[in-house]
Amino acid sequence: MKITSKWTTNLRTKEVENAVNNASKATVKDVVILITRDVKAGSPYLTGNNSRSIRFKVESYGILETEGQVFSSSGYGGWLELYHKSRSGYFRKALEAHMGKLPSGIKARLK
Repeated sequence: MKITSKWTTNLRTKEVENAVNNASKATVKDVVILITRDVKAGSPYLTGNNSRSIRFKVESYGILETEGQVFSSSGYGGWLELYHKSRSGYFRKALEAHMGKLPSGIKARLK
C-alpha cells in the first residue's frame, strides 16, 4: 500500500517550499507509522509470521513529493487481505482509519 503527498504552491520562495516539504515528510511518516501499527495488530495469524513481516518506509522524490509504503514481506500478506476466511481487510481498515490525518497533520505543522 502506498500513500503519496504531492503539492504545489504559487509562492515560489525557498522558505515556503522547505516549510511545506518538511511538514509533508513528517506527517506522512507519522501517518504511515500509525497505519503500520494497526496493520500489525489486525493481521490474521496462526503463527504471527505475517504480522512480524510488516514494515514501512518513507521516501522523498525531490521537494514536491513524499511517499509512504506499508508492506508485508511474508509472501502471503495480500492473500490474507483479500481472501482469508475472516475477510479482515486489515490493510484497508488501517488506511481508512488514518488517511484523514494527512491533510490536517500537514496543516497543523504549518501554523
